[in-house]
Amino acid sequence: MTTAAKNLKPVNLYWATTEDNSEDWFFLARSARSAAKAHVDEEGFEPGSASAELILSDVGILVSCQGRMPPCWAQIPELIQLGFKVLPSPTGIRKVELNGRVFTEGTLQCEIDLAMKVRDGLYVPRGNA
Repeated sequence: MTTAAKNLKPVNLYWATTEDNSEDWFFLARSARSAAKAHVDEEGFEPGSASAELILSDVGILVSCQGRMPPCWAQIPELIQLGFKVLPSPTGIRKVELNGRVFTEGTLQCEIDLAMKVRDGLYVPRGNA
């Protein structure tokens, strides 16, 4: 192992969010600051508008980084490997649970589509169809 590799901070799992929760999801990163900045950069938010909450410490570099250095999005297979349970979602929005806490993907386009269906009277809740 090189000296540079020995000096790297561990990779952690962060829950990256913005005030409107439109694109919330997990990042693998070495710090909350780098996870929040990557969330802003990836989704096109205003600088400083995202925050990142530490969920799990020192998870290692997992395959979702695909050879790149973190920060990078965490994917469902990595979350499962870290102990998350994937929850069913009739809307197609990803939901996972860890230690009783449910995390729901912020998917702006899914929310827009659902709002348009409700507005146009086309939305029928599951169970009533």
